[in-house]
Amino acid sequence: MEDLAPAHQFVLLLIEDLRAGIALRTSVQRYLSAHHNDFARTLLNWRLHLEKGELEEFLSASQKCNLSMYQETLFNLVAQNLRGASILEPLVSLEMEMRQSARQQMEEHLGKLPFKLLLPLLLFQFPSLLMLILGPLLFQLIKEMK
Repeated sequence: MEDLAPAHQFVLLLIEDLRAGIALRTSVQRYLSAHHNDFARTLLNWRLHLEKGELEEFLSASQKCNLSMYQETLFNLVAQNLRGASILEPLVSLEMEMRQSARQQMEEHLGKLPFKLLLPLLLFQFPSLLMLILGPLLFQLIKEMK
C-alpha cells in the first residue's frame, strides 16, 4: 500500500510542509530520503536537471518515459515555487484531482472484478461441484445398466 500512489504522497507532504512553513527544497529532500521508489528516482532526476538548468530537456524526456499528467503538473508547480511563485492553492486542487482520479480508477477496477473472479469459479469449482453431484448418480446408472 505504501507505493500505491507515491506522487499523491508527495503532494500531501508538500501541502503539509508548506502550511507549516517548511521550505520546498527541504520537503523534496525529506521525501527523497524517506522513499526509494520509481517516482523518487524520477524526482531526483528532475531535481538534478533543475539544478543544472536543463529543465526543458527533462520535460521533453519525461514525455518519452510516460510521466502521468499529474506528475508533470506537479513537477511544473514545484519548479514555479522554486522561481518564487506561491503554489499552495494549485497543490491543494491538484491533490483533490488526484484523489478523484484514484477513486474513479478504483471504482472501474472494482466494477470489473466480479467478471474476473467468475472465470476461476467456472473453470475449477463448478466442474468439481458437478462431479460431486452427478458422480453418484452416474455410478448408480452404470450399476443398473449392468
